[in-house]
Amino acid sequence: MIRDIRVLVVDKDPYVRNWIALLVARDWRTHIAGEVGSINDLALFIKDKKPRVDVLILEAELAANDYSFKDFKEAISQLSHSPVILFWGLQPDGRVIKRLSQPNFKGYLLKDEIGNSLAWAAAIASGGDWVLTPSIQEALFRLDLALPGKGVVIDGRNLIAELTDREAEVARMAFIFSLDRHDLADELNISKDWSYGLVSSVYNKLGLDEILRGEVDPTAYLGSNELVLDHLRDIISQLKGSSKARDIETLAFHIFTMPEIETFHLNES
Repeated sequence: MIRDIRVLVVDKDPYVRNWIALLVARDWRTHIAGEVGSINDLALFIKDKKPRVDVLILEAELAANDYSFKDFKEAISQLSHSPVILFWGLQPDGRVIKRLSQPNFKGYLLKDEIGNSLAWAAAIASGGDWVLTPSIQEALFRLDLALPGKGVVIDGRNLIAELTDREAEVARMAFIFSLDRHDLADELNISKDWSYGLVSSVYNKLGLDEILRGEVDPTAYLGSNELVLDHLRDIISQLKGSSKARDIETLAFHIFTMPEIETFHLNES
């Protein structure tokens, strides 16, 4: 698995940028290289910081306009090496989809469909695969557009970890926002002891202790998709069977945000 993936985010909405930065920073494989709100800010950031960027997440609306897209390509040409680029938007845009055939563009994600699984998409794209969410795949077929090679469809709405709504809310607070048990109890308006019990219940449902200790085949909890399992095995090997709370929470974050993934060939009809 590729590690130490540096991600740069370009999105007009500061809330969205902060959310992406949080997800990327929490993932063991990815780090934030920077976050900017416009193409002009991107050009200034690159000129000033000269960052290393492996994956660039670009708001699709900024790529739809020919002039801003031209400015975008000019800005990233100043980077020391060309990053993988993922479009990121609210709905499929045919103008943006047609840009996927250009060099270094490796995917298009819809915000509602990728959900909490954005770092998974960045990690997979950095390895060379195309990454799409379901509506983008459908739009490609509808527009009769073909892209070379192998890709994956990621659906972050269908997480591998089957949790109740209550358990998912606990997991989101504990694993994404890293709330300690006292703050978690305050957010849920429950006792601190009860918050420990809720998190422990989620750990058990994810099979964390058994997976870390090698006592169970991960497929028992997570299915048999080899791409997912390869990523998971690499994470587990880095943790080296650790029972430290921080390491267990790291594994919990990866399992909680692990999306449903389907591999397919983009030039197949």
